[in-house]
Amino acid sequence: MCSRVLFCNIGWTKYYRGQIDDIPKNGGGYNENNIGHECYNFFNNNGVYFGYVQSKENRITLSKIDANTDINADSLDDVLVVWTATPPSGKKRIIGWYEHATVYSTLQIVPDDVKRNRTNFNNCVEYNIKAESSNVYLIPENERGEDYYLETPGRNVWYADGKDNEEKREKAEKLKAKAIELFDKYKSKINNQISEIENEISTKPEQTQEQKELVNAQIKALENLEGSDIIALGKQRKGQGLFRNQLIEKYKGECCLCGITNKQLLIASHLKSWADSDKNEKVDENNGLLLCPNHDKLVDKYMISFDEDGKILISKALSTNDLILMNIVVDKKIKITAGNEYFIRWHRNKFYELEEQRKPSKD
Repeated sequence: MCSRVLFCNIGWTKYYRGQIDDIPKNGGGYNENNIGHECYNFFNNNGVYFGYVQSKENRITLSKIDANTDINADSLDDVLVVWTATPPSGKKRIIGWYEHATVYSTLQIVPDDVKRNRTNFNNCVEYNIKAESSNVYLIPENERGEDYYLETPGRNVWYADGKDNEEKREKAEKLKAKAIELFDKYKSKINNQISEIENEISTKPEQTQEQKELVNAQIKALENLEGSDIIALGKQRKGQGLFRNQLIEKYKGECCLCGITNKQLLIASHLKSWADSDKNEKVDENNGLLLCPNHDKLVDKYMISFDEDGKILISKALSTNDLILMNIVVDKKIKITAGNEYFIRWHRNKFYELEEQRKPSKD
C-alpha cells in the first residue's frame, strides 16, 4: 500500500478546466459566493497539473502525511492525492487522483505562462499540489457513480493518520485501502484503453482502393500532402472502439461539418493531437469531432479551425477551388460546449501559430 496518501475535498465540477459555465459547487462556504481555485485542478499546463485545496490557515502539515518528514520541510514528494467532491445531489465520492504528486506546506503561485492560460478566472493562481500529466487521472462526471463513494471526515484536507485512537486508525486504513484499490482499478482501465488504441493504430489495415479514390482527387491539391498521407484512416484513434462510438452517439452519426452519415467514412478526429494529449485527454470524447475524411484531414492539418462561437476558420493557404472541392461552407458553425471549449481553443491556437508561417493562396 502507498505509505503517503492525502485526501483533498474540493468543489464539484465536470471538467476542472476553468470554464465559465463549469464553476465549483459545494466544497465549502467559499464556493457559495466565489470561484474556488480548484476550478483549474485538471487543466493541463504543458504536461503539469497545479492542484488547489483550501486548507486550514492555508497550510498542509507534511509530517501528518509522512511522520518521517522534517517539520520545516517546504514540500513532500511521491504522494498519492485522492481528490473527493460532493455533487449537487448525492454523497461525497472520489473524482480523481494525482499519483507521485508534490505537496507543498504553503500556497504557491503558478508560473507566469500558466497565469496567461487562465483567461476566465485570472484571480485563481494559487496551488499547493503539483503532478506530472502522466500521473493525473480524472474520472468523467458520468462515471462518478456509487462505486466511488468515499465518506471521509468532513475536512478539506484529511491525512488519514487516525492517531487519536485505535478505532479511528482502523477506519482510516480501510478508507485509504479502498481509495488505493479504486485507483489501481481505474488506472489499469485507462492504461488498457490507451494500449488498445495504440494497437489499433499500428495494426489498422490499409484503406481500400475505394476509400482512397473517394478523397484522393479532392485533397491532393492541399499543400505539403503526399501519397500515403492523403487519407490516414488508420489514425482513427479508436478505430471501431469506445472513443469513436461515443462521438457517433454524440453527433448522431453525422459529420459535424457536412452531414455525411456513412459510418464507414466517419472518423473520430482528435482536436488536441494524440501526441500532445495526456491520458485523460486521449479518451475524452470532448477532445473529438466526428468528421468525414475531407474535413478530418483539414482539421488534422490545422487548415481549418473554429472561433470562440464555433464558426469555421479557414487557412489563407486554401484557394477558392480548394474550398469547393473540400466542401467547405464559409459560414458553417459547430457547437461549443463547456466540455470541448478547452480543446477547441487548443486547436485554434495551433491553427493561428501555423497560419503565421503559411503563404496565402495565389487565387
